[in-house]
Amino acid sequence: MKKIFFLALFILMLNNQAFSQKNVRYIPDTLFQGKKATIVYNNKNTALADSKNINGIIYFFENYQWNAFDLELSKRDTVWVADFVVPENAALTLVTFNDGKITDKGGKVTYGYFILDSSGKAVPSAYIGWGMLRNKTMSEYSIPDFCDSLNSIGDDVMRYWINQELMYNPGERANLFHIAAEFQTKTNTDKEKLLQTTGYGIEYVTSRENSTEQQLLNAKELALKIMNDPKKAAQIDSLIKKRFPYNLALRDEMILRAFRESDFGKKKTMLDEILKYYPSDIYRDIYTETSDLYYGKLFQSVIYTPIANARDYSLLYKYLHDSPLGQLVTYYWHHVQLPLRDKLISNDKLLSLSTEIINDMKSRPRTGSDLAISPKKWAEHFISKYRNILMSHSELLIEAGRNSEALEIAEKISPLFENKSADFNDLYIKILSKNGYDNLIIPYIKLSFGKNAATPEMLEYLKTDYIKAKGSEKGFDSYLSSLKSTEDMDDMQTNLINSLIKEKIKLYSFEEMNGGRVDMASQKGKIIIIDLWATWCAPCKAALPGMQMAVNKYKNDPGVAFYFLATQESKPGYKDELRQFVKEKGYDITVLFDNPDSSGKAQAAYNNYSHQFKFSGIPHKMIIDGNGYLRWSSTGYYGSPTKLADEISFIIEYLKKEK
Repeated sequence: MKKIFFLALFILMLNNQAFSQKNVRYIPDTLFQGKKATIVYNNKNTALADSKNINGIIYFFENYQWNAFDLELSKRDTVWVADFVVPENAALTLVTFNDGKITDKGGKVTYGYFILDSSGKAVPSAYIGWGMLRNKTMSEYSIPDFCDSLNSIGDDVMRYWINQELMYNPGERANLFHIAAEFQTKTNTDKEKLLQTTGYGIEYVTSRENSTEQQLLNAKELALKIMNDPKKAAQIDSLIKKRFPYNLALRDEMILRAFRESDFGKKKTMLDEILKYYPSDIYRDIYTETSDLYYGKLFQSVIYTPIANARDYSLLYKYLHDSPLGQLVTYYWHHVQLPLRDKLISNDKLLSLSTEIINDMKSRPRTGSDLAISPKKWAEHFISKYRNILMSHSELLIEAGRNSEALEIAEKISPLFENKSADFNDLYIKILSKNGYDNLIIPYIKLSFGKNAATPEMLEYLKTDYIKAKGSEKGFDSYLSSLKSTEDMDDMQTNLINSLIKEKIKLYSFEEMNGGRVDMASQKGKIIIIDLWATWCAPCKAALPGMQMAVNKYKNDPGVAFYFLATQESKPGYKDELRQFVKEKGYDITVLFDNPDSSGKAQAAYNNYSHQFKFSGIPHKMIIDGNGYLRWSSTGYYGSPTKLADEISFIIEYLKKEK
């Protein structure tokens, strides 16, 4: 009975009945490789029946992966139409439609369609591709987020499509056998049968003269993982080296040797040789364990050496296009974002480098699973994924006076931050001001305070506006509290209360930055706030504006004392560097120097505290009550000065009430 069902389904599919459904038709009604066609979509009886604007994405299954393209749909009478060209190697096509909120995938049958070759036959890989598209066990071979309860098929049906592929296209076994073995492994198929079919597939691939290196690599992997046969794997490895002189194993060896080479000149020459025989445009989507671990680091070591020695960025520009995409993010952080934050390099140079890196990132072709993301979606994905890089670029544009360009970028990334990033909020109001949109600044600041994600500068902006409207700052604190979400503040306070502890803590005497010493142990009765920090620590410095807000709030309270304990410092002259940093930033804080440990490094108190209270890293905040007990201990900084000040303030007020 099951065979009859599958046969009927197959006949319907090829005759274009159930497969494409009544909502979609093609002109001509049969799709051929390399030919033009038109799709016609009738949304009347679909989830998009009331939609005024409809977008389409068309996917093609070729070479065992899905490739997505945007469909430019236009309304004609009561239907939506679009022209497209079928790729030369496509075996299947699938279309989805959306209005930006709702997506119509075609239900159980989907809007899928078999593509025929010039002789009118189904293209090899179409049968298994049709199965993997809708099978959750093989979802990694499907379109991301496509397979759900409405259009999925079970493993028995998936097995049927694998068999159909082998029946009609036995030559596909070379591409199919490792996928079939993976499926059998995941579905707990009989072990003996798994070994038998895997062994047959390995012999088939290794005996063919035209097997590709990837097919042989798949065979080698199965020989090790499923057959547990190192001898067979070694034989396949020898075969690969014989047939493919410049194989991936040799590439890995060259990468590893170059990475380990200590002589800079030789290392660079070895990198150039790798790129000569393994061009990045061809091998960009080919990954191995060795390349994942060392290839990006090899580029980094070559590029960074002249930068560190002579501020020479020429190799960064030279190897930018060849570097792995993930490495570009690292380059941007080290050579744009950090220098921008610390004002180490001129804005012109930073903007030039920022533009070059971002343009290269944008120009990279989609590869691997990213091919299943349409170009429009990919552009949205790019903005979302690299929002922090684009934020830094917009800051550089503002500094260069290119205000409208900065605004254009800021408008794209603003919805992604949802007013929750104090850094972005602060930058955005500057961009608004530079572009003459002063009327939008106060409403935006209010939204930011609603998320408790604002900076001291934004607070002053709001206070100035309040005084202008009210004539004085009377009632400003109540007004400020009214802007913040009551639910969020309640959640924050509940979490803080639940995080309170009560442990005895030893207090020490420290050298004060401006002379003298501070003995914390002699300050019994005071609530003491200790901020462990260092100038080399980016989050530590980012947290200081919020801590300054808290200091300002309690500067006239004799029962509260704030101390900023500089720790984990060993660089000669760090004390002068700290003094200069605090002066440049205009902070009004009491900075102490941690005592030296047995090695001479200034971290004795940090070592004791981190060991006793089981924490690691800085910035770290500790609040001690008037009885000498540690009541709150927290590592890290999460980006909002106002929220940090609120947290510190709440705990101080809570401890005051305990007395």
